[in-house]
Amino acid sequence: MAPWLIAFLACLLAYFWKCKTSKPKSFPPGPARYPILGSAMSLQNPKTKKPELFYGIRKLQQEYGSIFGFYLGNQSAVAITKFEDIKEILSKSETAHRPPVIGLAAKPGKFTAQEVDPELNKDNPPGIILSNGRYWSEQRRFMLKTLREFGFGKSSMEAGIQEDVKMLIDHLALRAGKPTEIGESLNIAIINSLWSILVGEKLKLNDPKLEMVVKATNDLITSEGPTGLIANLLPHKSMIYWPFFKQVSGYSLIESIMKKLEAFMLPYIENHQNSDSYIDEMLREIAKTTDKTSSFYGERGQFALINNVIDLFMAGVETTSSSLLWSFLYLLHYPECQAKIQEELDRVCGSNRLPNLDDKPSLHYTNAFLQESLRLTCFVPLSVFHFTSEDVTVHGYVIPEKTMVIPSLYHVMHDPDHFPEPGLFKPDRFLDENGHFMANERVIPFGVGRRICLGKSLAEKELFLFFTGILQRFSVLNVPGVTPPPFGIDFPMPGIVRNVPRFQLVLQ
Repeated sequence: MAPWLIAFLACLLAYFWKCKTSKPKSFPPGPARYPILGSAMSLQNPKTKKPELFYGIRKLQQEYGSIFGFYLGNQSAVAITKFEDIKEILSKSETAHRPPVIGLAAKPGKFTAQEVDPELNKDNPPGIILSNGRYWSEQRRFMLKTLREFGFGKSSMEAGIQEDVKMLIDHLALRAGKPTEIGESLNIAIINSLWSILVGEKLKLNDPKLEMVVKATNDLITSEGPTGLIANLLPHKSMIYWPFFKQVSGYSLIESIMKKLEAFMLPYIENHQNSDSYIDEMLREIAKTTDKTSSFYGERGQFALINNVIDLFMAGVETTSSSLLWSFLYLLHYPECQAKIQEELDRVCGSNRLPNLDDKPSLHYTNAFLQESLRLTCFVPLSVFHFTSEDVTVHGYVIPEKTMVIPSLYHVMHDPDHFPEPGLFKPDRFLDENGHFMANERVIPFGVGRRICLGKSLAEKELFLFFTGILQRFSVLNVPGVTPPPFGIDFPMPGIVRNVPRFQLVLQ
């Protein structure tokens, strides 16, 4: 080989190495960056021998402090771990976007969000969770307005939720006294509450349609899919569609689930009855939209509807149902807490009616228990990632444009300076000297800022009503001779949600 060619290739290699290992000026401190892999080696969990983002962020925080930067493949990322910084940064319009989604073609309507915002949604799917710009603001505004009209998150919706609570209690009574898993029953009951708002019909808890939706939604939540580390480490985004990477990344599973949910939703859209439901309200909005650039226009609007409903299903299972199941696991570990809750329920509510939202201010220990459950569980510990639309400066560091921002809710809710012995379950930390409940602004399981969880208000009300209704009727006991699984945070976490370890209990 000619010397000049060797020199040219050496220069080319050096240039490539410099481009793929350098970081922007004033980028937050963090681990080294390498070609293709980014900082993956610094995220490796020694127990599983695989890169794990949640594990890695906890480790890097100890090394680099409350703000640090790293790379997922070629994608720059910055983790924020202090409450004040998270509140400040996520309140900015420059961080109100979602990052590009690898494998966005899995969602129904694929590129319809891109039609409205060609740049902001170039690699983002339709729906309200992962879209940006005009598309997101139009869909979120309409959804909030419409669901509020149906009582979404308001006390006026209480009667419907209590009907669902009563239905669940009757369903669980059939299994009383026997070891049982109640996770699926909780999921179905929560989905049924949403279903009545979205579609305008109430189903029985053993309806096959509900069971299918719950299974599909759970599979979506527990799978890393195209948002996982494997997908982010691919040199080019289009590689996710190659047969091998479709399988190992989980894309194929996501694609099949989305097709199933789309097929499930279509008959309800095609045969709508002009009823008072979210689906019919949105179909009326689609029918009257003549602006061809709108997210509601024609077929684009129908795909928005399908994706919005899927997103609401995911949010419902991810919040209320998961929180309930974690709370029951804590009851098995701390039976003395259950005794205090039931004494309080008997004193405040009696036994002739279900607990209601008017009882909530008087149920101090119950509120403290639920707050501690949400804090310790931290069911979405890294929130849903944000994305910068331009440079953002914080504490002298620059978070560059098009950088993934990861707010670590875990570090906020497990901060020993504000929650002493954060790994222990201690409801009393939320009670004052008179035994009155004290809410803490640092308990932020639903996130903060412009993209705070849409269903926060409904989830909080459902959690309270389902939890108190069940505890009023049943005692939650350990299966004789069986130790409940640990609830510590140190186990692998696929996807973005902390899954509850499987366990059985006895309802007495």
